[in-house]
Amino acid sequence: MKILFINDMYTVGGATKALIELVLKLRQEGHEPIVCTSTHDSFNDLLDTYGVQNIADGHISVMDVLPDRIRDSIIEFKKMQLRYLKARYRAVKIIENSVDMRIVDLIHTNSIRNDIGCILCKKYGIPHIMHVREFGQEDFSCSVYMPNYYRYINHRCDILLAVSNAVRKSVIAKGIVPHKIRTLYDGVDFCDFVVKDNNIPDNEMLKMVLVGGICEAKGQHIAVKALSYLPENIRNNVTLDLVGWDDPVFLSRINKMISALNLEDHVRILGARDDIAGLLCNYNIGLMCSKSEGFGRVTAEYMYVGLGVIAADTGASSELVKDGVTGLIYHRNNPEDLAKKIEVFYKNSDLLNNCSRNAHAVAKKNFSSQMNYEKILKVYYRLLLRRK
Repeated sequence: MKILFINDMYTVGGATKALIELVLKLRQEGHEPIVCTSTHDSFNDLLDTYGVQNIADGHISVMDVLPDRIRDSIIEFKKMQLRYLKARYRAVKIIENSVDMRIVDLIHTNSIRNDIGCILCKKYGIPHIMHVREFGQEDFSCSVYMPNYYRYINHRCDILLAVSNAVRKSVIAKGIVPHKIRTLYDGVDFCDFVVKDNNIPDNEMLKMVLVGGICEAKGQHIAVKALSYLPENIRNNVTLDLVGWDDPVFLSRINKMISALNLEDHVRILGARDDIAGLLCNYNIGLMCSKSEGFGRVTAEYMYVGLGVIAADTGASSELVKDGVTGLIYHRNNPEDLAKKIEVFYKNSDLLNNCSRNAHAVAKKNFSSQMNYEKILKVYYRLLLRRK
């Protein structure tokens, strides 16, 4: 099969990680993936390393996070709309000049933020799959340049794959026809992850980690604030590491909060890391504090490694984490409740250990990249059979 992938405009985060794992498996099994990106960066270099054809077409997302000064100004918003339309036109031309569309079997768009695949599907009659990996509005407060965008997708996409039931329900409410979208949980290549035994000796610190872009949508401020609500005797034995790329403005806010709460000895900011698979086993608890996580690749990684997961009751977290069985659930945007859950694990090592073991078993059974790949492959073949 020759499959044309349209990646998100941004190449950091779980969506791109999921894409590269899928693309490499397809390549290994003799299929021919072609990946379109917006710009040329280290992701393209990685694809070159594996001999995967890739094209930097300059596309701009139809749905994106905008500063208030643009979102709240009709004139500025119209300017961004025009920029998006011009970029979309150029991107389609670049792809058509780089790929013989007559021999492309499938188009797979990796993010609902991009509509290039919709245009090519309509123009060439090629089956089109679109992955829906986030909520858009609920998590990142995205603005959409195209009116009635979700209804537009209905006529230019054969099937949508939602990474959770929560995401599926959200886009149906926005206009996607229910029979066109199915839930398919993301998969993670766990090969390099180190699984740990979560027994904590009495004299050791309770080490927590929150992995994710350091921005408001990921909720690092909730995690930091929660430490201040812990009883002093517990707080003195708890640390928190924040791992991920950062929004400089939000990072400044986090640093000021750490200082104001006198938490400099308890919170470290490690920045973006490429060794997550080996890093996580150094911790006891993994926090998921996102505003509304579409799936939570990081949650699945916490679970597989055997960390005690504490997640907010929002997005897909309550689908992945069963409260008291594979982790603990706290009330969203409530640092005081998060502190109570941290205290529960701190005082009950047996519960922490049991949740960790159960979480590992669930992640191993349900969230492997191989299982995800096989299910996606079935979708591909069904669409090709339907085309015939």
